[in-house]
Amino acid sequence: MIEAAYDRYVRGHRERRPIEVWKFNRQVTTVAIGTGLRIQANSPFLLHWTSDEWLHFTDGGSWQDRCKYGAAPENERGLHSGEGHRFCARYIARIQRCCRLRSRYDRLRAKGLLTLPAMAELLGISMDQVKTRRYRRK
Repeated sequence: MIEAAYDRYVRGHRERRPIEVWKFNRQVTTVAIGTGLRIQANSPFLLHWTSDEWLHFTDGGSWQDRCKYGAAPENERGLHSGEGHRFCARYIARIQRCCRLRSRYDRLRAKGLLTLPAMAELLGISMDQVKTRRYRRK
């Protein structure tokens, strides 16, 4: 084994957390608490998941979606990172962290806008009913 690679990936590193890998020929349906999930897909996807038996759920896009939509305005204006790379979600997250910027959702909540679960709880209805009411108004 090459010594430099061994030093980088093995020596001095703590034990890595376990991961499950989902792919089309191995479709994992549940993941234990504390276990990571890696999804191997050839195209962007939407991940719909829960941690409390579907009382609440979260939708998350694939990395390709976040890169495409999260950094699109900067890339369209021709801006690049200090290293000359196009922006992606990782660069945006690093800038937010380093400059202690609040996320878009935190800024909207500070203005008094509510999350979907908060609206449902306040109105005493399900999140699906909140969505239905929202779409009826359009």
